[in-house]
Amino acid sequence: MRSYLWYLIGLVALLVLPQVVSSPYIMFLLNMAIIFVILALGLNVVFGMTGMLNLASLAFSGIGAYTSGILAVRLGLPFPLALIGAVVVAMLFGLMVGLPTIRIGGHYLAFMTIAFGEIMRLIFQNWTPVTGGALGLSGIKYASIGPLVLKTHWSYYYLSLTLLIIMVYVANRIRVSKLGRAFEAVRGSEVAARALGINTYYHKVLAFVLGAAFGGVAGTLYAFLMRYVDPGTFTFEESARVLTMVMVGGRGSIPGVIIGAFLLTFLPEWLRFLKDYYMAMYGLGILLIVLFLPGGVISLWDKVRSRFAAGRRAPAAQTSAGKR
Repeated sequence: MRSYLWYLIGLVALLVLPQVVSSPYIMFLLNMAIIFVILALGLNVVFGMTGMLNLASLAFSGIGAYTSGILAVRLGLPFPLALIGAVVVAMLFGLMVGLPTIRIGGHYLAFMTIAFGEIMRLIFQNWTPVTGGALGLSGIKYASIGPLVLKTHWSYYYLSLTLLIIMVYVANRIRVSKLGRAFEAVRGSEVAARALGINTYYHKVLAFVLGAAFGGVAGTLYAFLMRYVDPGTFTFEESARVLTMVMVGGRGSIPGVIIGAFLLTFLPEWLRFLKDYYMAMYGLGILLIVLFLPGGVISLWDKVRSRFAAGRRAPAAQTSAGKR
């Protein structure tokens, strides 16, 4: 119940936030933070819940971005249809990549996903008749829902936020469902999961496909936000950044992933005053969090709550002892 209360407080804050922001750049960053949250939620299904190290999250986002952009530019489809097309294509690619690579497992899976990401980046860059090549895909119109055309970062923010709410709901339903428990069993021990009758191969492929769907949503939001897609965006470095968001926020925790994505989107901006040293401080900050909070930032809240609960129990125990 309390967790839903925190979700409600966060939602109200996000709904009110654009009313107090006057800078278009800050609104752009808020939209980007939401896109990163959706990407990180997808990676959390694959890595956080199921324990598979996927370093191609940006490749699936790129597939979603290019698919939705091509559908919008070449076929003139509106945002909702382009979004559906992008999610379906991203899931198909997730299935195509997952089926052969999942059997490998371990560190080799990470290497395979890196290779897949690089292959997709080269396809984006060199398949010029379809993707626009190195110059990118331009001409994407403003996102529209029926007669409503979203021309500003403020109006687009509410579209992004709506999709974020849907994706958080989906991620939470996965986590608390029988499927989510099977994912966690696979992460804990594949041998034990198989002994319990869980088809580990099926669940790992399914986690990969679901993670790709999140990438398709994030990629579509990015394409319509920028109204331009280029291959330089979907690199291994950005995939590593999303992985860092999951690790810093708290692997396996949905609130932690949300905090991690927002924190690492805005942290470079907050450190700009350090000029040439800001990236060094940014890296140092991440290193300290990983070293001293291995459970992520969200574990700090759990520690504070545990101490507060212990502090409340102690006087009650003393009172009870006094009565005896």
